[in-house]
Amino acid sequence: MKYYVKTNSISNLYEINRVVRKLDIDANIYQGRSVIDLNSLLGVFSLDWSQGVTIEFISPSPDDQILISTLYGLQGTEVHRLD
Repeated sequence: MKYYVKTNSISNLYEINRVVRKLDIDANIYQGRSVIDLNSLLGVFSLDWSQGVTIEFISPSPDDQILISTLYGLQGTEVHRLD
C-alpha cells in the first residue's frame, strides 16, 4: 500500500512519529531519490514534507490502519492513497 502525504506542520510530524513508535509498522518514505525508514526520527525530519512524500507499507500489519487513520485525522495534512 502506498500513500501520498503532504503537510506543513512540524507538530504533525511529531504526531506521526509518536504513533509509529507505539506500533509495529514496516514502512519506507520516498521523496525524489531518498528512501527513509519511517521509524527513523532523524530521517522523517530530514525530508521536506511540504513538497509531499510517499509512504509505502512493506509488510502489511493491522497497525498500518491505525497510522493511516492518524494521517487522515491530522489537520492541515493532505493524504491520498496511490494504489
